[in-house]
Amino acid sequence: MLTLIACLPAASFAQQAATPAAATAPEQSAASPKPAAAGAQSDTVKTPSEGPTPARAAAEARVPAIEDRSPEFSKRQEDIDGGRAWIDYRGRVAQINCYKRFFVTNCIEDAKEAINVGMRHYRELEIALNQEQRDYNAAVRERDRKVKAIEDELEAPQREADRVANVEAFDQKQKDAKARKEEEAGPARTAERAANVRIFQEKQSDSAQRKREQTERRAETARLSKQDAKERQEGAEQRRQAQKERRDESARRAQEQHEERRQLEQGRLLRQQQLQQQGGSAKQ
Repeated sequence: MLTLIACLPAASFAQQAATPAAATAPEQSAASPKPAAAGAQSDTVKTPSEGPTPARAAAEARVPAIEDRSPEFSKRQEDIDGGRAWIDYRGRVAQINCYKRFFVTNCIEDAKEAINVGMRHYRELEIALNQEQRDYNAAVRERDRKVKAIEDELEAPQREADRVANVEAFDQKQKDAKARKEEEAGPARTAERAANVRIFQEKQSDSAQRKREQTERRAETARLSKQDAKERQEGAEQRRQAQKERRDESARRAQEQHEERRQLEQGRLLRQQQLQQQGGSAKQ
């Protein structure tokens, strides 16, 4: 009985946490500063500084609108944060009051359990709120995607016309710039063209001269080669004739020597015969 009475404030404060945060704002601010919102909305709808284009307005009209629930989500998050702060405050007060009781440990444990129960309740609320925010943001993004697709489709002809006009304007600017450049550089370009023509003609003349010289060198080389070949042929013929004459001379000399030897041999034989005849006559 004493335990229940001692822990009554700690066990009953969780039910009082369901009261609106606005009603407990003075007491809450006295205990601790309000914590920052944990589930703050990450995606916000930005209002353009200028009015929408006709294509954007038409696309917006063709896609069903989505109600802006950002204020609702902010209010619910504030209520959750306020309830948590209220539970934390009442839990601390209950734990302090437990030191005035006889069973301090049991009282503190009950107070902590009450805090956990209340925190789990608001955690579940926050999880559900975060899921609703994600679903809402996904729906907003999907609608923006559809609006953008319709806007692109509506603006496609105008974009193509603008692209063609830009290309034509760019081409015209290029032509105008080229014409101005040619007009400004007219005399200089004429002189440069004349100089280029003169240089080209000089190069052509030099090239023709080099070709003539090359032709003459080739003809001279061919003539010299032909003459050298003729001279070599004549020298070879002369050498062959000289060799033939030497061979004929050698043959003639050999013939003469042979004839001389034959005559000498005949004279010797004749003398031998004469001697033999003279020897035979002497014997008789």
